[in-house]
Amino acid sequence: MGRVTASKAHDVWTRKDTTSPDVLVKRIVGYSSYDLSKKAAVKWGVDHEEECRQAYITNQSTQHIDFECNLSGFTINNQHPFLGASPDGITNCQCCGKGIIEIKCPYKHKDITVMQSASSDKDFCLDKSLHLKTNHRYYTQVQCQMFILQLTFCDFVVYTKCKPSPSMVIVRVPIDVNFCHALISKCELFVKTYVIRELVTRQLENQQQATTQPPEENNNEKETWCLCAEPEYGRMI
Repeated sequence: MGRVTASKAHDVWTRKDTTSPDVLVKRIVGYSSYDLSKKAAVKWGVDHEEECRQAYITNQSTQHIDFECNLSGFTINNQHPFLGASPDGITNCQCCGKGIIEIKCPYKHKDITVMQSASSDKDFCLDKSLHLKTNHRYYTQVQCQMFILQLTFCDFVVYTKCKPSPSMVIVRVPIDVNFCHALISKCELFVKTYVIRELVTRQLENQQQATTQPPEENNNEKETWCLCAEPEYGRMI
């Protein structure tokens, strides 16, 4: 709660100064949470993530020395504790060293190849050359992940279940140090300016509760004066 995660970093990065920070602050602090587990797109991604991971491991094991890929938990950056990330795995091999993996199984394009997706959809995360678009939220996400885990590359994997066989594209994304420094600076400023203030004052939380609670009855005849809320007799506390 109160931490900018890699998946939310793009919203901080692209926010304009003229835009109210309230909605984003509520998301970061945890006031606005939604159960997305039953959404078709989310369920598809979750259901096929492990299948994609195994296909990726099989592919990379033939191209790297002593390749391994392990699941990763939630990581907090020691120098910037307001940042956290949970990539889909940590990779390691003798030839490349450690990196991260981020898996995407797009529901919208589940029945066509990744190449067809990139060629036909201008909003797809990869361009026609199958490079991760630098203005896409996934680019911000993986850059933030690499910075937090202090690693220098990410294997960005896109996987679809087209027929007759699944389509998988692996894009190696190097860390962009200049971009990361600018991103982290903006995230830090947002946290210091808005998030910490909300954690201290709870202003947005109180406003949210005030709009959801029914108004209290104003009945002077039944007004309670005693702290114990018992009938009025004897000495009152």
